[in-house]
Amino acid sequence: MLSVAVCGLGKLGSSIAVVFAASGYKVMGLDVDEKKVRKINNREAPVDETDLHDYLQLPEVMENLTATTKVTEVVSTTDACFFVTPTPSMSDGSFDHTMLLNAITNVAHEVASRHKRNYLFIVNSTVMPTFLNLQVVPTLERILGNLGFELAYKPEFIALGTVIRDLLYPDVLLIGAKTEETAHKLEHFYREVVLHDCQAKKISLVEAELAKISLNCAVTMKISFANQVAMVARKLGADPLHVLSAVGHDHRVGHAALRPGLPFGGPCFPRDNRMFQYVANSVGERAPLAEATDVVNRNLLRACLARVPEHGTVGILGLSYKPNTSHSDESAGLYWYKVMRSRSRKVYAYDPRAPHPNTLEEVLGCDFIFIGCLWPEFKEITVRPETAVLDLTGEVMITKSRTVRHVSEFIREKVAS
Repeated sequence: MLSVAVCGLGKLGSSIAVVFAASGYKVMGLDVDEKKVRKINNREAPVDETDLHDYLQLPEVMENLTATTKVTEVVSTTDACFFVTPTPSMSDGSFDHTMLLNAITNVAHEVASRHKRNYLFIVNSTVMPTFLNLQVVPTLERILGNLGFELAYKPEFIALGTVIRDLLYPDVLLIGAKTEETAHKLEHFYREVVLHDCQAKKISLVEAELAKISLNCAVTMKISFANQVAMVARKLGADPLHVLSAVGHDHRVGHAALRPGLPFGGPCFPRDNRMFQYVANSVGERAPLAEATDVVNRNLLRACLARVPEHGTVGILGLSYKPNTSHSDESAGLYWYKVMRSRSRKVYAYDPRAPHPNTLEEVLGCDFIFIGCLWPEFKEITVRPETAVLDLTGEVMITKSRTVRHVSEFIREKVAS
């Protein structure tokens, strides 16, 4: 059984490490952050992610997982390294691969110094198409020479807050590899990790790179389509939930991600959609569907602001981009909060986990409230009878003077007026 390293102990990297260790693999975590390494070795979660702390307490994980800041320790005891380092977005939509390429280069140099043959390099970080063939392959060939190497791209389709669950129950094992032998080896590795039978899709490196961002773009397009239908339905006096439920019954469409709701946000969807547009432009193509997806998403954010009364206090319930995470990257709630502050409005915000400036009671006392994230505790809330509440999903039940009503009624009233 392979002994592996996981380079990068953030939310995804730490989760990958504990899942591999729980499956019986010997795992060494690698990170430049001494605090993360120390926490892993002390069986403390280095980041805020659901179930991570509990997994670190499992006997199998305690036995099989260690962490270090030293590349020398990693290479001396492992046969493969999974790279989960950041690839930040640039202003033009492209990705900065500097940290990832530096990590790969450092490991490769140590592999070369130890004369280890055919070491396996696996990239999990989301990258731009052609990065592996045009930058990683030449780098490894230059450093490793006749020692040889194996290279694969294994993107993970996860959401913050459910990373461990998503790793254990994937819809597909997408594997891009330099050779068929490497692809089969990695599939066998993951079959020991996942907890259900799912298809493995083994394709080339560049095909896997493009498939990763294409899948995320497809999901965002579906989200924006659902919200576009919802905006039209509300103006016609129709219930978006009824309309989209009917549409989703067609097997060619399906119900997944087809619901009225908040604009998409977070650390993946927005940037992957912009990167897809960048890649399309770089090869002389346009991506009008991806562009329209962004337009609809932005329009929905702005349309909500038009519903805010000119006077009175404004509350934001939820700054996270989704439940069960503290991340507020490009979230609807954070956007509305910043706009209200820029307009010198009295605005209050609360979130169960994301940093927030106010208490729940302060927000519930406002004249107008945005539901910015569907936290479970927001499913049924009590506000003052005179408070107006905007919930784009129609799922939050608002209790007012002992009367429970869907917010869709409030939306129809606003449109009628």
